[in-house]
Amino acid sequence: FIDSTQSSFLDENRALVAAEAEWLANTQLPDGSWRIPWCWGAYPEAWAVSETWWKGSIAVQNMRLIKRFGSN
Repeated sequence: FIDSTQSSFLDENRALVAAEAEWLANTQLPDGSWRIPWCWGAYPEAWAVSETWWKGSIAVQNMRLIKRFGSN
């Protein structure tokens, strides 16, 4: 819910958002992505393509949060 510094929820959650940004920065993989915490039990070829797409999508989302709310 907090996706900008203008969010009405930020003031009371500033410490939580900063902790999330720090955690994300510390869990980034060497290739710049983050681990996808789910998988499909079937269709391994389709999952390989989808996993790559999800890694890119999540990387953009996480980097935006780190940039906006991280301490670095």
